[in-house]
Amino acid sequence: MESTKKTLQNDKMYVTFHEKGDTFERAHIDGKDLTDMYNEPIFYTKKVRGIEKAWRELALKFSDRMTMGEAMNIVNSFNLECHSYCTVD
Repeated sequence: MESTKKTLQNDKMYVTFHEKGDTFERAHIDGKDLTDMYNEPIFYTKKVRGIEKAWRELALKFSDRMTMGEAMNIVNSFNLECHSYCTVD
């Protein structure tokens, strides 16, 4: 079974829901800030329980002005424990 992914994107960030499959051992949500090219911050979820509900809520509230931090707040409200870091570090 190949994993599938769904992506939401605007000029500031993108966020992707990766379903469980051959590519990934577990479902997760990750995202990247597109405004900070010096640090290239990204995030991913550490837990799975409730991930589908979190994705539906994120898709419902997604807008052209949403930032990565706002997306992380929505995901964290479902107790998925986002981990963020700068890829340049």
